[in-house]
Amino acid sequence: MRWWTMLCVMAALGAAVVAPCQTNLLTNPGFEEMDGETGFPTGWKQVYWSNPKGTIVASDQARTGGRSVMLQGMPREQITDAGKQNNHLVGQTVEGIRGVRRLVLTAQFRTEGDGAAQLSMMTSDAEGNRLQYSSTTHYRQQPEWGEIRWAFATAPETDGLVIYLRNGGEGTVFYDDISLTSSEDALDSGAATATVDALIGGRVMSFSTPEAGGERTVWRGVHPGGLTNVIVPGDAYPGQLRDVPWELEVLEPNRRLLLTHRATHPDLAGLVFAKTLAMPEGSATLAVTLAVRNEGEQARELRLRTQEVLAPGHSLLTWPTATGLRVYRHPHQSIKRDMLLDGLAGDWVAATTADGSGMVVQFDEGLAEKGGAYLSHELDTLEVYYRSVEIAPGGEWEMSYSVTAIAGAGGVVHVDDEIAVSLDPLELGAERDYAAILHSMGAGVQREMTMLGTMAAGGVEGFEDTFTATPLSPSRVGLPWANLGITQVELRVEGLDEPIVIAQETLDDSPLMELPQPPDQVTRYPALEGFYPYGEYYRGYLPELAPADQYRRDQLDLYRRSYFNTWLVGENIPLNQFAETGKSAIADEMRERDMRLFLRGEFLRVFETTEDGNRREVYPGDYTRETAIERILQKGISIETRREFAEEFGDVILAYDVSDEPGPQLIPNYMMIQSLFNEIDPHHPAVTILNFSRTEFLPYMPVYYGDEYPIRRTGRNPWMVMDVVQFASQRTPGPVWIMLQAFGGRPEYTWQLPTGPEMRLMLWGSIAGGCKGITFHGSYSPPNWRYNKYYFTTAIDSFQATTPCWDAMVDVAREITAIGPSMLDCRVDTSGAFTAECEQLENYRERYNGPAVRLGVLRQPGPDGGRFLVAVNQDLDEARTVRLVADAEQIDAAAMLVGLQALAAPAPARAGAELTLEPGDGRILFAGTSEQVAEVVAATQAGHQANLRQIFRMDAEVARANGVDVAAAEALAEQGRVQDAILALEQAEGVEALAACARGLDEVQALLTPMAQVFRDEWDVVVPEADRQGVAEMAVWRNTQDPRMQQYSDEVAQAFIDRILLARRMKAGEAAQITGEV
Repeated sequence: MRWWTMLCVMAALGAAVVAPCQTNLLTNPGFEEMDGETGFPTGWKQVYWSNPKGTIVASDQARTGGRSVMLQGMPREQITDAGKQNNHLVGQTVEGIRGVRRLVLTAQFRTEGDGAAQLSMMTSDAEGNRLQYSSTTHYRQQPEWGEIRWAFATAPETDGLVIYLRNGGEGTVFYDDISLTSSEDALDSGAATATVDALIGGRVMSFSTPEAGGERTVWRGVHPGGLTNVIVPGDAYPGQLRDVPWELEVLEPNRRLLLTHRATHPDLAGLVFAKTLAMPEGSATLAVTLAVRNEGEQARELRLRTQEVLAPGHSLLTWPTATGLRVYRHPHQSIKRDMLLDGLAGDWVAATTADGSGMVVQFDEGLAEKGGAYLSHELDTLEVYYRSVEIAPGGEWEMSYSVTAIAGAGGVVHVDDEIAVSLDPLELGAERDYAAILHSMGAGVQREMTMLGTMAAGGVEGFEDTFTATPLSPSRVGLPWANLGITQVELRVEGLDEPIVIAQETLDDSPLMELPQPPDQVTRYPALEGFYPYGEYYRGYLPELAPADQYRRDQLDLYRRSYFNTWLVGENIPLNQFAETGKSAIADEMRERDMRLFLRGEFLRVFETTEDGNRREVYPGDYTRETAIERILQKGISIETRREFAEEFGDVILAYDVSDEPGPQLIPNYMMIQSLFNEIDPHHPAVTILNFSRTEFLPYMPVYYGDEYPIRRTGRNPWMVMDVVQFASQRTPGPVWIMLQAFGGRPEYTWQLPTGPEMRLMLWGSIAGGCKGITFHGSYSPPNWRYNKYYFTTAIDSFQATTPCWDAMVDVAREITAIGPSMLDCRVDTSGAFTAECEQLENYRERYNGPAVRLGVLRQPGPDGGRFLVAVNQDLDEARTVRLVADAEQIDAAAMLVGLQALAAPAPARAGAELTLEPGDGRILFAGTSEQVAEVVAATQAGHQANLRQIFRMDAEVARANGVDVAAAEALAEQGRVQDAILALEQAEGVEALAACARGLDEVQALLTPMAQVFRDEWDVVVPEADRQGVAEMAVWRNTQDPRMQQYSDEVAQAFIDRILLARRMKAGEAAQITGEV
């Protein structure tokens, strides 16, 4: 049989789907047959998940035939459930769905009023345990009959499937003519299953071994994922095969598929890629043959690589070299590693996990040029780069390779077409017993093996045995060689011409980089106790907003009113002034606002200028104490001045940032610099701002501090932030801080500004992952529609024009700076004491697969410590409801649960909670004893009072300057009644003129800010590309082609500046004088 489709059809489906067979798997899909007992269509059932119930009935308003089903919602205010959402469904259990099946659910529907149509699916295993629960988006405003078409794949363990037709709105939804069809192109050998997505060179989106290891790959839509990915050209992802027309032919049902791609790119025109995927019966091998023929009239150069994306966790890689075997052991604290398979000199590479699950890739050694691997917390890859070939017109080039799943493995030491051999442990001189393991690479195999171990004390101990293995069922023989100082292992395997020898001269398991011994314990610094850092850089100064010291104070006031408490600033600014005068205006201003300085300098990296004018990093040499001191003194500040500044302003300093993204080769030098800073100032840590993936630094830093900028032109992935933070938090006893992006560029720029929901998701995800401090990069910069400087879009700019990204930053700051100090000593808790019950998101935005709401649990120290629960909505488009469920075996009956944002009355923790979260939003709760709850609530309230005290102080200063009597309000503030003080200030005599002036300035800003967004959106009109050439940095853009447009730009910019200058005058006491100007 032969099926084919084109890209446009797949785009309409929302996923790559082969044209399905036309058998409808549903019973009574048109609702025509009625059940005499229930009075409802046969095969369907009414399901109510909200109270009171909505209305679900058979209707005569049909699209075809005589009946449809109608689901009518309830007004939200009448719903008694915590989520206040309509949640009633029509469901059908689908018979005969087992294992991986690719299905398409199609429904005809229409809506009335606020009806919200939605389709859902739920799979379960043979024991009835839920495997998947996923839904489409909501479809509204469809008064005429329309269609929802949804493609999904069932999990390998599937033994049952239920599909649901839903209404999530207060209005009405009608459904008719429902169809569920299946594409029978999933490969299934009995031992393994594979599902293919024809896009991107024909990747295998699922490769599962249900009885041994489960899912072996990772699928993320058009992003890296899946197996057997063919990338052309080989040096760039995704290559030219991603979006081309394709054909799929089933050569043998469930056994062999032929995928044909016809290249359309001019450099590849005429090339036809014919890729055969096969899974022989009983095997765990996916065999691939790729034939590329040139049907064009010109010779074509072909460069490609194959990419196998594996599930994460492969900590041991092995591959043959000219001298024996290369072994790479992935450090547990490393979040990612991109590496070449150095010295590759064979036709295989193997990757295994700590529990023995493994994957083996075999390829044509004569065609391969090099190999590579990428290991991370999200996914692992094994890649083979092939030598460039030229294919003449009418010519053909062919290669083959295979991917095989293995189980129960140690380190793989040999692979051929029939067997693989592994050794556990793959090391010499092990202190535990060894085992030799035989794996089948195809059919069942039997081999005699002699195993010889050479001992350090002399002599050889040997064993012989018969090994019998089948796919995923290896044969293992233990070797009692613990603590014998084994110096060599020799395996003589029946059928092999040469023995497998593991010895010092044949085994290279050296680390990729030699690093010093980490410190035994992490230093705790007094300055970090009870303080949750949340801050930004000093940046964005404009000459038009001079003087600089006033601009600085304006920025500090704006940050503090936005609940920011930390300022990142170059150390030369405060230290130089202190060295000259013994004073520091910046430090005084920070103290006044109860903020902390994060002092930045570069003491590790060295750059030189190349002949072409570019910068090149050079290694500064290994630091000694003397050379490290010399490097510190190069900054022009003496050691004694640094010490005196720390003594004078210790309450203002947060930490020292001593380098910007150093590589791991500089870890020894960092240790030397850190020790010197500890001598100068033992109360504040010296850290580096890292790329967050530089987790080689984890054992060495008292605070692990890194930047993560996941909103990119090539893909927006805010979901990964929680994962990377949690990864680091679980691998260091010290705190983890993160820097997030608050900047972006034009569509062609690498990084893009996060949306409001994306920023909320990143922030709450960081907190849920155990983050103990948050900073941002780029959020306060000159507006790039006006000036040639910095980033094109920022969360807020120097004109104080904000975006939804900034609003999210402020909203989270308000909560976490008050709650966060109570969370500083907590550790990530994976015990399952609390779990989240919610819907699943599958291939959401082609990036995220997982629960719609994720739950992070952070526990206080000690066996009786309470727990902070951080629930985060992963959906960026819709509100989601989650049920937090307590494990009665871990949560005491007397424990209480309280929400720390609303601060409602505590309730029994075992009862859990139901939350509804807006897109990307988060919620923090605390569970513990009544005493613990009271302590955390009191600390949170105190944190809010401290923040409000600073806002009141700034307001009172402005009021006093404008002649308002603030004595009564300040007296209340001194008594700790800050909210009463704020109310008293709002009602103080003489405040009306000031309040009117402030409201007017706010209204002006509200009118101007959308203009800034319009200018960014229409920048090609505001400043044509021809006028951007040769403009000096920091200069004002000039539109020479449209003077009227330039006039608009000038006037809006001047209005922003005038507003800021008027606000300064208001602060200085001139509110009455400037009211007319406002």
